[in-house]
Amino acid sequence: MREKVTSYINNSTLGDTKHVVILLSLTLFEKINESNDHDEEIVDICYLLKDQVLECDSELSFGERQVIYTISLLIIYHYSTLTEDYHLPDHRGMCCYSELLLCTLIDGLDDRMINRIDAYLNLDASCYKYNVEYAANELQTHLCPVFIKSHFDEELFETYNFAICNYKEFSEHSLQIIATGLENYKLNEIRTFGKEIISYNSIVSSISGTIEFELRELLKTLGHRIDSFNSAINKLSELTERDDYVSYLATLCDKFHIIRRYRNISSHGKEKINKEQMDEIYDILFEQNLFGQLSAALHDARYK
Repeated sequence: MREKVTSYINNSTLGDTKHVVILLSLTLFEKINESNDHDEEIVDICYLLKDQVLECDSELSFGERQVIYTISLLIIYHYSTLTEDYHLPDHRGMCCYSELLLCTLIDGLDDRMINRIDAYLNLDASCYKYNVEYAANELQTHLCPVFIKSHFDEELFETYNFAICNYKEFSEHSLQIIATGLENYKLNEIRTFGKEIISYNSIVSSISGTIEFELRELLKTLGHRIDSFNSAINKLSELTERDDYVSYLATLCDKFHIIRRYRNISSHGKEKINKEQMDEIYDILFEQNLFGQLSAALHDARYK
């Protein structure tokens, strides 16, 4: 991206404002790509970009100002909504936005209001093309945000991206298992007929295996090597009672045991995991965010 931006700057006649905005946008893109330890700088750059479009003259088109304003606000808002316990910055999503910002600035946008931008993404969430829908009316003076919709070529890519963004500390293998299991669950949900004969054993067996693996990784990071799921849960429970550092994880142990019991049922093959049981597992893992809480705990153990 730096080479593309440098080539554009060297071969274009730019005014001071657009030059500054493009360099700030490039810095934003690079800081987000570096991920760790740049979060304050990322927010500061977004405030600088927002101030530029609020104060600038006609050097930037109205459409360009809208996109800068929108993406700056999106990233600022994203950081403002993070909670200390369980949520980490979505650098992958922000990288997509910052890349889209650079692409639109280099390509140029019309001097009129934009209604919507559709961004088309590869598996790595890089933007390979975008489409701009302009408003039918003439230039507007009121700067308002643009609706930006991301599209992946495959539904599985979007599910995989969801896993990467929300469970950053998990292994690549775990992320792929989660994405595959979640995609299969969603496909079964939209079936019109035959739901009553579906067995969810294979989904539960594989996706719950990631819980065991990542829990054992957490304990290994804390200095404990455990060989079984049950022993790992019991060790975590023991640690939460005597160590303030991990005491906030105490409420997760009961949920881990529920997942462990369902995993035993699914793995032994003597009983079928039905839809009601699968829905309970889905609720624990995704709605109650057990995966996200475990990922955040791994982050704390590795970096704090």
